[in-house]
Amino acid sequence: MDFAHRISKVGRRATLARSSSRAALCGACLIVTLALIACAQPAEEPVTTEPEPQPAGSAAPMTVADLGDAVTESAYGKPFVSREADEEALAAIEEADAALAADPENIDLVVAAAQARAGLWQYNEAIEVFTRGMEIAPDDWRLYRHRGHRFVSTRRFDWATEDLERAVELDPYGFNSSYHLGLAYFLNGEFGKAADEYARCLALASDEEAIALAAAGGNPGDPRTCMEIADDDESRVAVTEWLYRALRRAGREDEALALLDTISEGLAVEENISYYRDLLFYKGLVTADEILNPEEPDDNSFATTGFGVANYYIVEGDTEAARDLILRIVEGDPWNAFGFIAAETELLRLEEEEGH
Repeated sequence: MDFAHRISKVGRRATLARSSSRAALCGACLIVTLALIACAQPAEEPVTTEPEPQPAGSAAPMTVADLGDAVTESAYGKPFVSREADEEALAAIEEADAALAADPENIDLVVAAAQARAGLWQYNEAIEVFTRGMEIAPDDWRLYRHRGHRFVSTRRFDWATEDLERAVELDPYGFNSSYHLGLAYFLNGEFGKAADEYARCLALASDEEAIALAAAGGNPGDPRTCMEIADDDESRVAVTEWLYRALRRAGREDEALALLDTISEGLAVEENISYYRDLLFYKGLVTADEILNPEEPDDNSFATTGFGVANYYIVEGDTEAARDLILRIVEGDPWNAFGFIAAETELLRLEEEEGH
């Protein structure tokens, strides 16, 4: 069994802890919604965990039954705990469900209902809603982009890759489709593919034909495009950081060094400051200790910055330092942060390489 199947199988074997009464209420809302969406359909047979479901091919679109058991824990037993739902969040779900029930083939409403659940980190429930939406609109890029993202969150990287490849096919200029596809490749250990996808998106920022297309309103996909990177340091820093990580892991050292030349001090970055700190570290402008112990520490920022440093240690041959840092990351709480997911998958990869 390969690495990606191992991590998703471990997750599928996990059991779900008892939910709070609020979470139960959210679950009840979902049942009502899915029942309305699936009206007039025969009841599905219970799904067993064996044989393990495989990624759906283009000839056989994935259905809700193909999803198998919900993935409720990380490979190391970190529960995928949803956010506590306050009255406002519950009302948002109920409102989205009611709108969808009144117009069940409206994909805007499908996305809204799924995203209301994703906002509470109820990713398995969101995946089901997106999947049912695909029965209505199998060529809508939004469904593949969002479901692929949530497959990443629940560690089903093969499925995430397949969805996000389809999203990019349908939405070739979309920033989010490209960004998450590169991430899925990276997490699946396909570092060369990750580098190529991030580089493709970054190159669109200076593609005059693509820029003109977007300016003329000719892009039918995500309004947030790769072309906007040229004027948005936040997006450029995020893509550049993952591209650097992927290039180093793919052994493309010259490209990685040239990439760092495009990053300077003093950029107007706030949202992606953790990625920016990593890039400054790679350039030798700050130390690892300085960026791992910022003045405003939090687990999410530590996971993001920490994995960048750990990845750097790996390519520099210091696996012991990388392991120590990765273990610190996976002891934290942000189970859905990209840095946490990357650290977790890297720890599995290190264990397999060492024969543990």
